[in-house]
Amino acid sequence: KNAHLPSLFQAYLESFYKFCKTLGGTTADAMCPILEFEADRRAFIITINSFGTELSKEDRAKLFPHCGKLYPEGLAQLARADDYEQVKNVADYYPEYKLLFEGAGSNPGDKTLEDRFFEHEVSEP
Repeated sequence: KNAHLPSLFQAYLESFYKFCKTLGGTTADAMCPILEFEADRRAFIITINSFGTELSKEDRAKLFPHCGKLYPEGLAQLARADDYEQVKNVADYYPEYKLLFEGAGSNPGDKTLEDRFFEHEVSEP
């Protein structure tokens, strides 16, 4: 059920990113970083949510948008990740993502990684 939605959103992100790049100027300056962040957020969350499911590493990698800062090397590392710690290790190579992972906890009352990504998204100027 709804298995096509992640790939549909992936196609939307990639197409919109290419469109903004083509327009250039202020549009590209404003929109490309937002779309890159969204692409990377999705790649991290898809990876984490795939642990303990029947989704293969190959199928997981097919769901990653190819327009973020993680593309291509970070996505290749996420595709190979087996646990949360390995995902966190990928984030360590990207300063803004490293901070988000450092602020996320797994104890009751702690902010989740999704919370941290959302806060980062809405606080961007």
